[in-house]
Amino acid sequence: ALVADCSMHVAINLAASDVCSGRFMAVLDNMRARAGILPSQIWLEATETGFMDLKPAKETMSKARSLGYVTALDDFGTGYSSLQNLQQLPLDILKIDKSFVDGISQPQAAAVLIDHLIDMAGSLGLAIVAEGVETEEQLAYLRSHNVRYAQGWLFAKAMSVDAFLAYRAADIQDVARADA
Repeated sequence: ALVADCSMHVAINLAASDVCSGRFMAVLDNMRARAGILPSQIWLEATETGFMDLKPAKETMSKARSLGYVTALDDFGTGYSSLQNLQQLPLDILKIDKSFVDGISQPQAAAVLIDHLIDMAGSLGLAIVAEGVETEEQLAYLRSHNVRYAQGWLFAKAMSVDAFLAYRAADIQDVARADA
């Protein structure tokens, strides 16, 4: 599916030890090249705890970006990363944790937090992925705040590769019928 549709991507969650060592990069790049997938179709996601040792994490993520991979900080807001570290890391994407998305439908104080995270990511030049989107209300709020990417049960539950390929094929057929 990735070879046939260059607009699709796959996200790979990295273990903290991999982020700090960078030892996976050569293997990943070799496998990616053999498969005929563009580096930009692979998003490398690390959680905040993966950046506890900033210097080697920064080196790994810099190398990944120089090779054309997209780098993301996953579950932002749940770990130990300081805002200074966030500013220093070579990132493309900030994935806002579901706990903040849940705040959209909560009293005003909770909703203010996600507004600040969206503004902060924008000022740092980072794209945003909102995690755990479950309602149309949340999606409408995120769209109105120019959040381009979202994931969650509103779109689909977790599924196997085969189930995803069938889901994607059905979606493509629906689009083709709508265009006809």
